[in-house]
Amino acid sequence: MDISDFVTIEDVRQACRDLGIRDWTELTDTRVEPGEAEAIRQAVGAEALQVSRETFQQGLEVEQRHARLLAGRLYEVPEHAGLVGGDPE
Repeated sequence: MDISDFVTIEDVRQACRDLGIRDWTELTDTRVEPGEAEAIRQAVGAEALQVSRETFQQGLEVEQRHARLLAGRLYEVPEHAGLVGGDPE
């Protein structure tokens, strides 16, 4: 599966600009800043507002890991092998 078929790099950059957050195409890790999580949570609205910012942030970080795995950017198995049973961090 080619992930670029779904969301282009420019789409991500534009969304980041619109939300006033860092350019996520330039991230070197999966950490999401609290302000970024809150900006996205507010933009999503509805169900996202029913969970805490902290929980939403954790979910975004998990999704960042998934996206990086799909994009082939994580090469070391030990870093993500334990995620099925829970985050080892």
